[in-house]
Amino acid sequence: MRPATSSRSRTATAATTWFPAGSRSTGPRAARSRSRSIKRARGAREVQDLGHAKEIRARLDGLDVKLIARAGKGGRLFGSITSADVVDAVKSAGGPDLDRRKVELARTIKATGKHDVHVRIHPEVETTLTLEVVAE
Repeated sequence: MRPATSSRSRTATAATTWFPAGSRSTGPRAARSRSRSIKRARGAREVQDLGHAKEIRARLDGLDVKLIARAGKGGRLFGSITSADVVDAVKSAGGPDLDRRKVELARTIKATGKHDVHVRIHPEVETTLTLEVVAE
């Protein structure tokens, strides 16, 4: 039989084993540092102002974006095109870096051909991009 243990020793043991070593924050200083790094990364990704958003829209409006994907007979794709694929295609076509969350697909793209993709660059600036999906 096991000896009886008090609830105090059991909770102390559980408290030390809930989190792996090194994952526990050391207090408010670590939290502030972590939040600063998150804000810094978010700031690098965000469009700074309305003028910058209009510059990005002008660069996107004159851009021909082609995306090469594997397709079967009849132009049906193996899988579908995601917003991350659209962002990569824009970047490889010489366009600006976009956040994949700013790209809105009206419906999933599962066939070759031309498709309209809505991009919301800024709350006041948005544009429609024509994406041409070509079979490999």
